[in-house]
Amino acid sequence: VDKRISWKPVDSGSVRATFTNGVNTISATLFFNEKGQLENFISDDRSPIDEMQPRRFSTPVKNYKLFDGRNIPTYGEAIWHYPDGDFVYGRFYLKSIGYNVSEFNDPH
Repeated sequence: VDKRISWKPVDSGSVRATFTNGVNTISATLFFNEKGQLENFISDDRSPIDEMQPRRFSTPVKNYKLFDGRNIPTYGEAIWHYPDGDFVYGRFYLKSIGYNVSEFNDPH
């Protein structure tokens, strides 16, 4: 993938990824289902833009479908986990995908 990422197995369904770029290092735990599909990405070292305090951040994904022979999640969320409750600030629906495109053409 990228030489700056190190991987450490946690258990049979998760792995810890650590990315280092110069003096900056971030890490996350990636969780996989029994089919080997990514289900969630959880990081505890990110800070929301309005506060400089690390908060749990997750990106659960689901609804895998085949696109050009690749099994890709078609739904995902971006979530900040605050003490008083979760804040879902993004929901993503994948309808189509293109690879190595030189310009964006909206199919709709």
